[in-house]
Amino acid sequence: MSDTAISKIKEAEEKAKLIVDEANEKRKSILEDAKSEAEQEYNDIINEAQKVRNEKLESSKNKAIEESKDLEQKAKMNNESIKNIDIDTVEGLVDKIVERIVS
Repeated sequence: MSDTAISKIKEAEEKAKLIVDEANEKRKSILEDAKSEAEQEYNDIINEAQKVRNEKLESSKNKAIEESKDLEQKAKMNNESIKNIDIDTVEGLVDKIVERIVS
């Protein structure tokens, strides 16, 4: 073989090595970008899920507070209606109950 053929082969090998090295660097860069993008998307999904969870939790809490206020109001009304029963009516009912028990 002549020196020119050998030098052309070496030159082609060097170019091929450069191409392979560039391809490897590009591959690494693509993988790093994909990993970073996937991590960001994962974090976004987690944050959105936490936001939805917190909104539902707050909504449930507010609903429970509202329902407890309604129950408290009903209990107060029942308490007032019991307080407003006429003593004479209560005594009359007690007398009738005692009378039935005794008879």
